[in-house]
Amino acid sequence: MALILDLWKLDLDQLNLSLNRFNLTGAKTSIEKYILLTEYYSSQEYFSPEEREDLLNKKFRNELLNPNMNMNYEERIEYISNYLGARKIRNEQCKFSEIKEGKLIDVVTIDPIEGVPFILNNRCYSRSTIKSIVRGNQRDPFTRELISDEIISQFDPIELSLSDENLTNNDLLAYIFPLGLEQLYLNNNQITSLVGVDFPIGLEQLYLSRNQIEFLVGANFPTSLQKLVLNSNQITSLDDVNFPENLEYLRLSYNQITSLVGIIFPESLEELVLSYNQIASLIGVNFSISLKELNLDDNQITSLVGVNFPSTLQILNLDSNQIASLVGVSFPVSLEYLYLSHNRITSLSGVIFPINLKDLSLNNNQITSLIDVIFPESLEYLSLDNNQITSLVDVIFPESLDYLSLDNNQIISLTGINFPEGLETLYLNNNQIPSLVGVNFPVNLQCLYLDNNQIISLDGVDFPVNLQCLYLDNNQITSLEETTINNRTRVFI
Repeated sequence: MALILDLWKLDLDQLNLSLNRFNLTGAKTSIEKYILLTEYYSSQEYFSPEEREDLLNKKFRNELLNPNMNMNYEERIEYISNYLGARKIRNEQCKFSEIKEGKLIDVVTIDPIEGVPFILNNRCYSRSTIKSIVRGNQRDPFTRELISDEIISQFDPIELSLSDENLTNNDLLAYIFPLGLEQLYLNNNQITSLVGVDFPIGLEQLYLSRNQIEFLVGANFPTSLQKLVLNSNQITSLDDVNFPENLEYLRLSYNQITSLVGIIFPESLEELVLSYNQIASLIGVNFSISLKELNLDDNQITSLVGVNFPSTLQILNLDSNQIASLVGVSFPVSLEYLYLSHNRITSLSGVIFPINLKDLSLNNNQITSLIDVIFPESLEYLSLDNNQITSLVDVIFPESLDYLSLDNNQIISLTGINFPEGLETLYLNNNQIPSLVGVNFPVNLQCLYLDNNQIISLDGVDFPVNLQCLYLDNNQITSLEETTINNRTRVFI
């Protein structure tokens, strides 16, 4: 054992001297040289194979640390293990391949191969390279010979579409799916159950929209599944469903689900779509800790108070529900996009919006005033179309805002309003504005929409110099002769 330790304690000069003495060549890096010398001594029976295995023994954890190796013990042990395995494969099967970073390299990409190499005509490839070749011209990239059917059969098509085939449960039970299948499309069939279906073990995406599936209990989804789409079925409950642990996207729009309480969603889930169901409450729901996007538009939710949203959530869509108030709602600070159009909200006073919010849509509610509303300083997009707002005086808009839409309200004047200087797009169609004189438009405004108001004249209006488009259809303006507008502005009147 002392001999092993002595070998690994040699400095580079001593190491090179020993290699030259025994006429050992071919090693380039210092670690390859150490391994080569160790293997030589082993072949000459200077120590037993058991002693050689001591290189990987934990008892040498602190002794086999040589500064010339430029890696710690754990890294060295992994390197040695990879190198010895790669060297053996190269000597026996991959004579045209090289070793890099302790691993065999892919002869096409010249990158170290992770995992077991695929060997073709004495050359080593990663499986991803062979897969690309099989799906391309199916020829050996060096000999140009056609690859055998035996190899091709190991790389089945990754995508299979069986949509619109009138398939039933019995058809699925009898179907033999390709082993390498990653994406399976079964949309628009007559499938009512998934019980007993033997999906391929490597399946990553499964599409089952527009079937007649009533329940998911008993379905044996492969653990590799990342995306599951079940829109437009007849599912009423998710109780006792065994979702795969690696699932990232789950879509269940247009079903008949009434509750999410007690459902165990996989921790890996990032996107959950439950639009057009019959969910009335989110109290007590345990969402995935990784969830980034949650779509619950077109349900029957009446309140968000007490809902425990995940701290990772970035997109929340609650359009077309029955929410009347946002006071007391605890939104996650990570939220960037919040959609609450087509609800019953009457006021935003006292609402605490998340500090990172960028996009807020509140169209088609019953909001009458924006006074005392505290918008987040990060807000860039604000849409309040089809409400009952009469005035914008004293409203504090965030300076970050670059898009503001207030179509179809009851605004009677723009005088005295403090628009943010960075605002670029402003929609005010279908209001009751009679004049623009004295309005302090933001300097960066590029497009201004004022169709269907009561504007008579533009005389004396101070438009911003950067304005590019001005929409004034269906007003009472008869002439633009006395109006000063930038020559680059397109005027629609």
